[in-house]
Amino acid sequence: MDLEQKAIERIRMSSEMSIQLYEQPLVVTASGGKGSTVCRELVKRAGIPYEVIHNYTTVDATETVYYVQETFRRLEEQKLKGDCLLQSEGKEACKFSEIEMDL
Repeated sequence: MDLEQKAIERIRMSSEMSIQLYEQPLVVTASGGKGSTVCRELVKRAGIPYEVIHNYTTVDATETVYYVQETFRRLEEQKLKGDCLLQSEGKEACKFSEIEMDL
């Protein structure tokens, strides 16, 4: 079994555990970097239910913000649940679409 298939099998096993124990799908965190992009692709290939979350920190590079926006636009088109959160100054997290940015 190659590394990709091994990772997919472990993701499927983790998904089963998450559904059984928490009645919730796995959550993939998306930073906008290569690692989280690979993780998201592996979860997609595993064919399991999942959600994607990005924590907007306000210190992300402009290119990263654009990439994350495009990623979440595609997720929305695919009808996948995804949230991009901003949490600051004691406020509750809000969705990415609610964030005003001057880029």
